[in-house]
Amino acid sequence: MKWLGIAFVLVALSAVAFAQSVGSVIVVSDVTSADFLIAKSAGEKSGIPVLIAANGEITAELKAQLGELMPKTVILIGGPAVIKPEAEADLSASGYAVVRIWGLERTATAIEAAKYFWREGASCAVLADDTKNSDDDTELQSSASNLAAHKKCLFIPVPNGTMPADILSVLQDLGPKEVFFISKHMRMEIKDQLKQFRLKEKNDTDDVDEEILNETPQDKRKLVIVAAPNWKHVFGTGGQTYHQTIVRIVSNANQTPMLIELINSRNITDIRVVGFPALAQQIADQLNASNITVKRISGERASEVAHRVLKDLLEKWNEKRRDAENKEAISKERIKARLLLVINSTEQYLDAWLVRLDKLAAEGADAGKISQLKELIADAKSRLGEIRRKVLEGDVAGAERLLFEVRNNFEKAKFRFRLEIKWRIDDEVEAEEDGVEKLEIKLDLRDLENRFGELRGRCVNITAVESLVGRAKSLHDEMKQAREEGNHTRTAEIAREGNGVAEQARALGDVCDKRGEISDKLRKIAGELVERKAEKTGMTEKIEIQFRGLNDGRVNRSLQVTWNIKSPVMKILHTAVHYDYTSHPGTLGKDVTPGQAGYPVLTTEFASGNFTVPRAFQAQILPDKEGTLYLRAHALINGRNYWTEERKVEIKPQAIGTSG
Repeated sequence: MKWLGIAFVLVALSAVAFAQSVGSVIVVSDVTSADFLIAKSAGEKSGIPVLIAANGEITAELKAQLGELMPKTVILIGGPAVIKPEAEADLSASGYAVVRIWGLERTATAIEAAKYFWREGASCAVLADDTKNSDDDTELQSSASNLAAHKKCLFIPVPNGTMPADILSVLQDLGPKEVFFISKHMRMEIKDQLKQFRLKEKNDTDDVDEEILNETPQDKRKLVIVAAPNWKHVFGTGGQTYHQTIVRIVSNANQTPMLIELINSRNITDIRVVGFPALAQQIADQLNASNITVKRISGERASEVAHRVLKDLLEKWNEKRRDAENKEAISKERIKARLLLVINSTEQYLDAWLVRLDKLAAEGADAGKISQLKELIADAKSRLGEIRRKVLEGDVAGAERLLFEVRNNFEKAKFRFRLEIKWRIDDEVEAEEDGVEKLEIKLDLRDLENRFGELRGRCVNITAVESLVGRAKSLHDEMKQAREEGNHTRTAEIAREGNGVAEQARALGDVCDKRGEISDKLRKIAGELVERKAEKTGMTEKIEIQFRGLNDGRVNRSLQVTWNIKSPVMKILHTAVHYDYTSHPGTLGKDVTPGQAGYPVLTTEFASGNFTVPRAFQAQILPDKEGTLYLRAHALINGRNYWTEERKVEIKPQAIGTSG
């Protein structure tokens, strides 16, 4: 990884009038505008308002706002460089469940936010040029973020003139059909990389506003004018809702005539002026003088303004939250499946860092800090089973919180110990922006292969390194094929996976060189990485096992079960339905044998050999007692175990007058 005034001056709403709780809030710092704009679109999609932590701290003002809103969960968007670790600790100590979403840079933070808030997938994405200068970027990116919020698209700032493989990969993962690119000048190479989407290029704020206005009924159009002598005043829109709304940032009152022309020409009647008090008043006065009715919401601090706007719109936010929850309920099974994949990828990520920590230790990193990080990894991995169980039991929110907690504990410690462990964080930041071409260069492991002869003389066993090199070569071939097919997002996804394998190969080679051996634990990790089959949606080796029509049964009467296997892999070594009168819910998404899964019995009929797929299999079960029978279909394919979710049927007493 690297992750407004309804104070009409005369009347202030009381805390009693505001005492309506929200489930969650997003908190960002005002150190940079990027995290706020990322949060804006995510919050609109999920019905979660955004509050401001001035200077990345939990101020008395923010504490009071949280006290009024009474959220259970506080979602921090931004890393410890912008929202201080003490702030997170303060929130946790106050009883809030805290989730921190962050990357080393803003693009990585946006990607992490996209994966968190669009767990069920995304219909669209908005990308915008990013120079990493808030003075230069805020206006264009604010417009882009506003479009994303209006259409409930994910929003990602793109390092100017580039297209990182990580962005293409997350688009492949979340599957949007439509992509908007907000750029003053979009390079042809980037257009080519996005050609598989319905691509719409927008060059400025006027273009973006037209997109919103043209698809909004005339009587629903809204305009928010941000009085912002400084870009930080934009944070005052944190409590604003954005559907069917255009936003104009105004730095001085001389721009008001253009606003009047826009309002009159597009028949906009719902108008708010928010932001810096003196400028907001000047703009409101000029609009009123032109017979335009406005609502002015202002304050000395952006955090104050954001809170006041939120007060005014709280019921709308709650409506959005309920709508988002209803949509997520419809997609619950899809979200569960995606979360199980995230758990798997987290386990892989932690394994990769075990290898990396051994490499850093061999290079002289602080042994104590390395040991602490390994303990955090061990703790995280030990809790993944519990997290999987929560997912399968339907406690998706609880599973997510725990997953983010264990991973964040490791990430925070890694960041805190970065100097002691000699983690070259600048290289990591640069790598987050690597395009496919650069990743392809890193996939070239000829330099490592040329050292094999030397390593064999110095190291007890370099088989693990050789296996990883072979896997990297295989992925390189897959990447070239995807590129030839014109599938740039899949090319990027494979390139990222291949680069991870290449990094592991180089790290193990260095460990082998410096220590003369590779530990059993690292050899096991390398072996699992080589054998691991791609499991993400859209990858060529995705394997699905599903039950088809499962009915209740009776004691001593044959119960037929049917299951489907869909896979391009032809070598199915074994498949069967395993069952028990005791639930064993923890195996989905995990490569475990039936014995490890706890199933004592399998169907008397099963299949093995090479099969053309997709294919349906059938078997018979003869229940010997009444009760709840729990079943899972299982297959052993290319040496890996695959399982369905646990299903259950009720076995009723034997019918009177019948026998087996």
